Amino acid sequence: MKKAVTLGALALLLGLGGAVWAQDVKHAPLDSQEQAFLRQRAQDDVFMWRLGEYAAQHGGSQRVKQLGEDIVKERRTDLRDIERVAADHGADIKQPARLTAQQRAVYDQLASQNTTLFDRGYTKAVMQHYSTEIPQLERERDHALNVDIREYAQKNLPMFQDHQKQARDAEKEAWGS
Repeated sequence: MKKAVTLGALALLLGLGGAVWAQDVKHAPLDSQEQAFLRQRAQDDVFMWRLGEYAAQHGGSQRVKQLGEDIVKERRTDLRDIERVAADHGADIKQPARLTAQQRAVYDQLASQNTTLFDRGYTKAVMQHYSTEIPQLERERDHALNVDIREYAQKNLPMFQDHQKQARDAEKEAWGS
């Protein structure tokens, strides 16, 4: 009887210790790769959101305008999620103040086109963009060590896939096929 009580107490202590350890890991500081991933996501959110704003205002078709509006709405929410995850882990990741030089060049090039060419270029750019982002999110969902990073990727993957599908549909319309 004494042995059973001792083993039970030991199991209880180990169980509690495991719960405390899991909680500590959940709020452990992000490593440099995790921080880089979130910074890249934040920079990407700002780029896609600014392109989306332009598309919502200047797109030639209703599908392109709707795609732009959806991207703006969901990327702003995504940016808040990034900032929350970062803050929960003591990382200082905020909304980037400006586009990178490469992002600015793409934005300026698309914005200089007439509505038909803009719709075609914008939908193609969104399709290409998500074709690289979706596999990255899948990798993070499947392999990130930090549970919050995995959960962030899992939560946002369907949104990215939906945007890619919307862009594919808008692209077909823009090309008349």
